[in-house]
Amino acid sequence: MSLFKLATLLRNLFNFTQHIVMSPKPARLPSRARRPGIDRQHLETKSINDVIGLSLSVAIIIVPFFLFSFRYADADIYRFRDKDGVWHFTNIRSDPRYRLYIKEGGLKGKQYIINYDAIIHGAAEQFGVEAHLIKAVIMAESSFDPNAISKSGAQGLMQLMPATADDMRVNNPFDPEENILGGTRYLSLLLKQFQQDKKLAIAAYNVGAKIVANHGSVPPITQTRRFVEKVMKYYMELRKRGD
Repeated sequence: MSLFKLATLLRNLFNFTQHIVMSPKPARLPSRARRPGIDRQHLETKSINDVIGLSLSVAIIIVPFFLFSFRYADADIYRFRDKDGVWHFTNIRSDPRYRLYIKEGGLKGKQYIINYDAIIHGAAEQFGVEAHLIKAVIMAESSFDPNAISKSGAQGLMQLMPATADDMRVNNPFDPEENILGGTRYLSLLLKQFQQDKKLAIAAYNVGAKIVANHGSVPPITQTRRFVEKVMKYYMELRKRGD
């Protein structure tokens, strides 16, 4: 059930309560038909309070249930492209050809940072890339948000494009460990290609190895130059702090 439907349900419940509370009072009975000792005003007040109490009790039960279900609802989107070039999308991975495209929900980056440290150092050792450089790229690319998606379609912590994720054998780009391992592997290949020149490798990470190779230096592209400057700034700060 969506938030809109939940809001509608609560509104209808409120309106029902108002309807009962505000309904016209029944005609007064002749005095001889009244039972002695009963205070009519007391009964009306008690009835109204009972209805309001019941409505609040129902709301207290319903709201947490739906809020809990919203938090843990599976709304991931998967996709695959068939032999005719047509993209297919679904929220249920019923076919192994479907790959995760958009990740919904989950915890935010700050809650993951401690866990990332072990993954980053493991990737650094496995692929021979400085942990400080990996962290700097993550900070510049996604600010440690594992669910980040750019306008161009880059995904996850190290903002892997779908084609790059496939090349690096990353099945789920929103999984922190897969993304970091895939991104670090890609970064290590760029460092090897550009003889361990960090600035050129970072530029290639941003704009592509072919463009950097054609220029023989950081390309005169504003976005790429800013990205290189940002990553190097983070890298130097992390090294200085020993993080």
